[in-house]
Amino acid sequence: MTKPSRRSPEQKLQVVLGVLRGEQSAAEAGRKFGVSEQSVHNWKRILVESGREGLTAGRRRRTSREAELEAEYEELKAALGEAHAGAARVAKGGGLSPPVGDLDVIRAEAGMPITRFAALIGVPRRTCQYRLATHRAGDPPKGPWPAPVVDRIEPAVAKLAAEWPAWGHRKIWAMGRHAGWEFGSQSSVRRAMARRGLLGPVRCQAERRQLARARRAAFADAPSRPNRAWQADLSEFETEAAGTRQLGGVADYAAKLVLACPVGATGTAGDLCAAFDAAETRASELLGHALIEDCTDGDTGEVTPVVIVTDNGPATKSAAVARWFAARAHFAHVRTRHRSPHTNGVTER
Repeated sequence: MTKPSRRSPEQKLQVVLGVLRGEQSAAEAGRKFGVSEQSVHNWKRILVESGREGLTAGRRRRTSREAELEAEYEELKAALGEAHAGAARVAKGGGLSPPVGDLDVIRAEAGMPITRFAALIGVPRRTCQYRLATHRAGDPPKGPWPAPVVDRIEPAVAKLAAEWPAWGHRKIWAMGRHAGWEFGSQSSVRRAMARRGLLGPVRCQAERRQLARARRAAFADAPSRPNRAWQADLSEFETEAAGTRQLGGVADYAAKLVLACPVGATGTAGDLCAAFDAAETRASELLGHALIEDCTDGDTGEVTPVVIVTDNGPATKSAAVARWFAARAHFAHVRTRHRSPHTNGVTER
């Protein structure tokens, strides 16, 4: 069994508040009051977890001094809680102002040195000192830093990237090294391409490979009969009188027949879906019955969908086109790379 403490609740509270203010360490307070350092830590833990009642140990009536000390403790505890919340905002958002300014005010009001205050809010001392100094200096902006290597290689990198727009910075770096140019690191090439806006979106190469695999699967066995693969594309047609018009051509790959080619002023997802509907109607007229019957096996009832191959443009990636295909089990959609006239430009040819 542990021995009962010979210190009164007032003495314990005074010791803990002195430690929290940074006036003395736990070891110094223990030597001063004749208790162990661990006892001071235990009092501090009890005070934080249970409040003043934990240190009172059953006393029912409070003296005026106890009430004064408890009010002081609550004020200090609220200040420390606000400081800790501000430090969490700084750690999460990385912002130095205004949170760090508020923290400095709280620290000054509590009368704490930076070392003690940094330990209480869970921030390394050097980090706290650096952020306070930066805030007091007016938060000067960082950069731009000098980049002599990027400045030197930028024209050559831009020239290669313009010639090979499908390649990323790693491929451009390898091509430059093979040509005998000193491009430095791959990161330098990436920064040079970013300056000119020549970087593709994230994982664009992976998406291109997926699209290529889907297209190869669609034409692995060349369709030998109609209504197995259609090619569709939105293309521009310039006229002398009516300006630029949009063509929504849909052609059968095996029959080399344009099933539909509506002409309009826009090339939206709705126009593309209208072209699909017109192509299905025309195919049904040529068959003499519904297209879905031509796609359904008479013995097994299995549906072999018509694969419509399009490019990867904004209209073909839209939700409206996705809903159109989802509502028709006898159609499947395969996208190729954006602007692929060698694959989809049947109408132009």
